[in-house]
Amino acid sequence: MIEVQFNTINVSQEEVDIQFASLEQHAGIYFGVDAGIEGLHPLQATLLSQPALAFHLYGDGIVVKCLTQWGSALVATKEITLWQTKSARGSGQTVQESLRLFLACFTTSPDFMLIGALPFDAHCLNAPTDFIDPLGIVFLGPHLLRREGTGKWRKIELNVPELPSLVQKNDLAIQPERSTAISLIQDAMASDPQDDSAPGGYAVMVSRALARLKETALVSLTLSQTYRRRVSMKSTEAFARLRKNNPAPACFFLNNGEGLHLLGASPDLQLIIQDRQVVSLPVCGTVAKRSSPVGESLSLQDLINEEVDAASLAVCSDALRNDLAPLCLPGTLHLTHRRKPMMLATVVHAVDRIQGQLLESCDAWDAIFATAEPVMVTGTPRVQALAAISEFEISSRGWYGGLVVQVSSNGDALAGTLLRAAAVENGIAQVRTGGDLMADSSPEREEQESRLKTLSLWRAFGLEPLAQVQLVRKSVSHTPQS
Repeated sequence: MIEVQFNTINVSQEEVDIQFASLEQHAGIYFGVDAGIEGLHPLQATLLSQPALAFHLYGDGIVVKCLTQWGSALVATKEITLWQTKSARGSGQTVQESLRLFLACFTTSPDFMLIGALPFDAHCLNAPTDFIDPLGIVFLGPHLLRREGTGKWRKIELNVPELPSLVQKNDLAIQPERSTAISLIQDAMASDPQDDSAPGGYAVMVSRALARLKETALVSLTLSQTYRRRVSMKSTEAFARLRKNNPAPACFFLNNGEGLHLLGASPDLQLIIQDRQVVSLPVCGTVAKRSSPVGESLSLQDLINEEVDAASLAVCSDALRNDLAPLCLPGTLHLTHRRKPMMLATVVHAVDRIQGQLLESCDAWDAIFATAEPVMVTGTPRVQALAAISEFEISSRGWYGGLVVQVSSNGDALAGTLLRAAAVENGIAQVRTGGDLMADSSPEREEQESRLKTLSLWRAFGLEPLAQVQLVRKSVSHTPQS
């Protein structure tokens, strides 16, 4: 085992802001539980602004890229050299086993962690695939910033005595090779970006899907589409505006170091794992949050009285329990909260809470991969829903419905569903939204809701919607978190 020593110092908000601003240009990630319910959501955050290693996850193994001299020195150690041989592409070892064994090489601590994001197709990591692009990226850094429930930030510095002292005192970045393809990509994106569908096109797709629901064993189906806009605002600035106006249980910002910015504020903190206790918080049901205490009480009344939302949440919770049951000690997995209201800045959601005790043979990676394609973003039964998604949706989902994750060497972990998100590359922002279709869904209403769900992100970038959509005060009864 590689010994890691930890030095902790308090840092100011100014230092945090400086480190976060660096994510505009450099690889790194922020994952914060910035809003939620006291007692359910751990109000904490992690900021890694100078990663040393980037792990690119493929269906057949992991490619490790060294971003700093500290990372190169770590990869050159005997333990990691052996690990890399067993985890490389084509080695035959599963990705989750490789990630598990990597963390097992180091001192057990909640502050030694891998943190990153997985796209929707990451559910294919455990099966033979022919994906060209990585199915996820996670980072490791020699220091990170962490915020606890008190709101104070601290800096965690990692010292690995096995590494040369000069590297640890002066960790220089390794300059990446310049890609000759960047200019070609920029030229290709010079034309105005187009949405997946013209106005009305999504409603047509929904109509076709509803016919399928009536003909098959599908109970529900979540469909989505992507909207694209050219943006000029810095992504870090847009994210700051989004967090201020729409704080959420899973706020995230990722710079993958290769031209992608991924940012969002999702209501769905999917997994909390601490001391081998696994908690899942499925979300389903949304009403607009009215002003004043009287208005808020009316919003709560609307939420509780929505029967379709109640049924949808029950389906989601049952599916998550089925996913987690094989990983938990028999008799320990229970629904501990049912339809608890979660009041955010502009909306009120209903949240269930599922809790269980992990088996000794299972860990956070098992839970993450077992829930990598939740029914909230696919439908049920899941296999048939995935097939219908491939048939009906116009473009691939990309990051939509994936996960932002952090897993520590002591087994603690957090995972949030990638919803209400924008992926920015070459000055083009892509926002994907969706909704869960039931047999009585209205294609026109689904079309409207799909566009409404983009508004907070376009406003974060300082954009007004190209087509104004009138907001109708109503419960969003079809998996609104999508």
